[in-house]
Amino acid sequence: MKARAGTRQALGEIMQWAEVEENGEAMTLLIHRIHELGPEAARHFLSAPRHEIKISKIVERRLDQFRIGRELRVHDLLLGDDPDDSGLLIPCSALL
Repeated sequence: MKARAGTRQALGEIMQWAEVEENGEAMTLLIHRIHELGPEAARHFLSAPRHEIKISKIVERRLDQFRIGRELRVHDLLLGDDPDDSGLLIPCSALL
């Protein structure tokens, strides 16, 4: 089965608890049991955990310093007029 090590380990533990020997059998049983629980439970079991990304004040300050420094170095980019606030803007002239 192609899966990450943590996923294989979790499946292995579930198989051990349920005394199931084959991956396919375990997956089939899991699918049918989740289906029996209904749509709410299925959504709960199949929803991926979302991680909240928190940027510390020092990292925020360093990113802001980087952005301002970049704006000062790039001739055709006015201060505060960053067209790409979601990532890095690398003008073609900077690559030469």
